[in-house]
Amino acid sequence: MHKNTSPRRTIKQKTVYLFIMNELIFLFHSLFISFAAVACARFGKEALIVFISLMGVCANLFVTKQIMLGGFTVTAADAFTIGAVLALNLLQEYYGTKVTLRAIWISFGSALLFTVLSQIHLCYIPALCDTTQTHFFALLCNTPRLIGASLCAYLVSQHLDRYLFSFLKNYFNGNFMIARFCSSTLVAQLADTLIFSFLGLAGLVENLTHIVVISYLIKLGAVALTIPALMAARFIIHKHETHESAI
Repeated sequence: MHKNTSPRRTIKQKTVYLFIMNELIFLFHSLFISFAAVACARFGKEALIVFISLMGVCANLFVTKQIMLGGFTVTAADAFTIGAVLALNLLQEYYGTKVTLRAIWISFGSALLFTVLSQIHLCYIPALCDTTQTHFFALLCNTPRLIGASLCAYLVSQHLDRYLFSFLKNYFNGNFMIARFCSSTLVAQLADTLIFSFLGLAGLVENLTHIVVISYLIKLGAVALTIPALMAARFIIHKHETHESAI
């Protein structure tokens, strides 16, 4: 006998499956980016600066994709944003404030340059046989308001995180790296979420408060997922430095 399954039940099962899949992907995505940041830190400050710049470009590029996490609609860029902050704090922890400030401006310049170049790319008139222009347009043609809000939020939050992390490092004499990272990141990302939401989304969405709260909660989850990488960083990077000094 064939078991009858109602269409409503089938849709519900598929929806639950998609929710679980997205959450598993988000888990893997956040962990992968976190450990990639630690790997870059092992190769030196240049690798970290490249990584931060890449995360900034990816965050601004992929922010237009909306996904479902925990039953809520969010953007797919939060893991990239937290990855950039993690790399920035690793840079400050092991290489100092001066190079960190330089990395912020390099990554901001990279994101700004990518934005300008992508708009120039869209200006080309496609050939009659071209089938990609509509896809490029959908991906790259953000409104100037959203672009400005995203870049402004990125710059302010990165500077705020740098200042807070430096203050906490001095206050605790270099101890409690994980607690310092979580504290500075949570404050900076709250500022990032508020700035982007009010500058970019105010008047365009029905419930701005809902978007702010949910976006921030997702970032809290992403920050929590960086803790294993931070624990590994204290061993991997110190071990690497000890090896270099021995040589």
